[in-house]
Amino acid sequence: TKLQGEKVAKLESITTGSLLRVTPRLLNDNGMQKIMLNLNIQDGQQSDTQSETNPLPEVQNSEIASQATLLAGQSLLLGGFKQGKQIHSQNKIPLLGDIPVVGHLFRSDTTQVHSVIRLFLIKASVVNNGISHG
Repeated sequence: TKLQGEKVAKLESITTGSLLRVTPRLLNDNGMQKIMLNLNIQDGQQSDTQSETNPLPEVQNSEIASQATLLAGQSLLLGGFKQGKQIHSQNKIPLLGDIPVVGHLFRSDTTQVHSVIRLFLIKASVVNNGISHG
């Protein structure tokens, strides 16, 4: 008898990056045009934790939700996404770097620090679409 096997794989898409959703609402306050903004910002990135035992990518997501009222023409600076990563590495001369007491003379340890702060600048403007409201 001859056995045949079937390999089945389930593929799923992975989306990372920044997503900005803004829902504006025009308000009229004593003749002054104001714009109320409902803001939702999602920020995702693929993590570097893949290994031979876990080859599947992991996604780290962060989210900010806020509401602001601005006068037409004003700007809003929104922040809060801060990411940091430290990378430790060691370079050494083989065998000599492993000798107790004097091994530190033949090796160097370094630490790199990476940090990213993401800011979003949003300007509220009223755009006339040509429709008259009589």
